[in-house]
Amino acid sequence: MITTTAPPLTTPHRTAAAAPVACPAGYHLRPGLSSDVDAVTALYRASFGRDSLLDVLFPTRDAHPGDFHAHIYRHFQARWWTPGWYLTVLVDDALAVPVGFTWWRRPVDQLSFAERWLSPYAWFAPLMRLYVRLKNLLSPTHIPADSTAVFTRVYGAIEPRLLCSPRRRAAWYLSTIATLPSLQGRGLGGVLLRHGLRDVDDRGLACFLVGVSGVEPFYQKYGFEEVERANIGELARWDGGAIMFRE
Repeated sequence: MITTTAPPLTTPHRTAAAAPVACPAGYHLRPGLSSDVDAVTALYRASFGRDSLLDVLFPTRDAHPGDFHAHIYRHFQARWWTPGWYLTVLVDDALAVPVGFTWWRRPVDQLSFAERWLSPYAWFAPLMRLYVRLKNLLSPTHIPADSTAVFTRVYGAIEPRLLCSPRRRAAWYLSTIATLPSLQGRGLGGVLLRHGLRDVDDRGLACFLVGVSGVEPFYQKYGFEEVERANIGELARWDGGAIMFRE
């Protein structure tokens, strides 16, 4: 799913500077900081709060909105501190706050030795993930810690036939792309997507995603094609679930 920082730790996941993607006036892109995670959590809730996947994974979220926010915040906080994940935010220049974001994951075997073992991020990351786990143990929420297990089971059964070639196994995964609902329709989602695709294309790689309901036409414009469905079995009630590859 859909998850205390010194300046040197703010861009741990990038291996090279991405070529610039033009933003509309009044906005800019930058790597996401750990301090952005709360705003990103709020954007996630605003963008996906009514998606039927969340009805399956988090049926009690409306009864406990604060706990749901805390659960997603901790999930994203742990993700930010996990090698292979990187966060990009789209910032409103006037407000100086994120109004959109993407989460991408690249395979761990593409990380350099320095990224895995020598960078300050590599040393702090395990401690920060432990900190998040301790928060879950010492201050649990009303949202079960294993809420996403259903998605993991369903996708885990699909993955072997999905990642069926070396090129696909090396593909980057677009986990989440979101913009503030009031700003949708202005092309900001396309800006975020093109920024990530520039990184993918610079490396000559493929990428894939699991989409919510109705997003197929948007991604098809950028070369994605549906290859599987994830709304099967325990996720049959989900009206999304298109697994789309760009190869």
